[in-house]
Amino acid sequence: MLGWRTMPGLGSIIGQERAVEILRAAVASQKVHHGYLFDGPAGVGKAACARALAMALNCEARDPLGCGACEPCRKIEAGHHPDVIAFDMTPKGLTERVRELQALCGFRPHEGRARVVIFDPAGDLAGPQERAEPANVLLKTLEEPPEGTYFLLVTAEAKRLPVTVRSRCQRLRFAPLGDQALEQLRACSDDGDDQAVSESRGALVETMVTAARKGDGRAIFAAASEAGGDRAEAEGACALLAVLLRDALLVRESLHRGRVPAERADRAAQLLGDRTPGQLLAALAAAREASLALRGNVAPSLALERLMLRLAPRAPSRNA
Repeated sequence: MLGWRTMPGLGSIIGQERAVEILRAAVASQKVHHGYLFDGPAGVGKAACARALAMALNCEARDPLGCGACEPCRKIEAGHHPDVIAFDMTPKGLTERVRELQALCGFRPHEGRARVVIFDPAGDLAGPQERAEPANVLLKTLEEPPEGTYFLLVTAEAKRLPVTVRSRCQRLRFAPLGDQALEQLRACSDDGDDQAVSESRGALVETMVTAARKGDGRAIFAAASEAGGDRAEAEGACALLAVLLRDALLVRESLHRGRVPAERADRAAQLLGDRTPGQLLAALAAAREASLALRGNVAPSLALERLMLRLAPRAPSRNA
């Protein structure tokens, strides 16, 4: 699976040294804030950092970075730890799910030392028409945080959240990735390319991208259904799509020479060359959100459908 990983836990986060050091020091001194707002551009490692902090808080080895080898760290990495909750941010019923979370937080963590709730994208807590009802419900819990429970709000749109919510979280700003960080990411992703990418999977991802670009609803749902029949295949599709999007971003910014093989650069330009850097970053964030969902209990086909629909220039029609 493509990721940010060069070593376990917080040590895997590339290009965000300041944020990592603040979190490492907080874990080491046992002064972790009950709420964090991870704020910064899409695609710079905020969600990965949230999972890594959850590892550090529950690590059996008490490694302030997270050892990556103990059972809690492995469970969190795989998305199977019962006390690390990737909160369902689907708009319908969001306020009620936040209320249910409040009830859950009245109990001690199931098996870990810490319960960690990750809201991503947290800007959606603002709710429809910026009424901020889900955020205001969460505010009550942020004002009186349960012992052993931590809330991580991950967003590229911090201003959407009410000031009252933002003020009760420690804000960590994530910087855009520089050339050196992009080079490290490319090296990490290339390590597993031969095993992760097959010709059939590559063709499938191209079909999904093409369908999304055209707004072809039938093709999107058909491709998502094909890849979603197997969770590992769906994860592989997300990994390959992330590579394609990163290639396209490097090409768009004229940073691909020496980083992206010529054949891959040409293909990325052909498929995604008309997308702006902002659109590519947003798409890359969507791919990472889908990867996170696939590590939980979300049906693979649904995760891929949502990803493809977010890549579409407009809401596609099933009758396209």
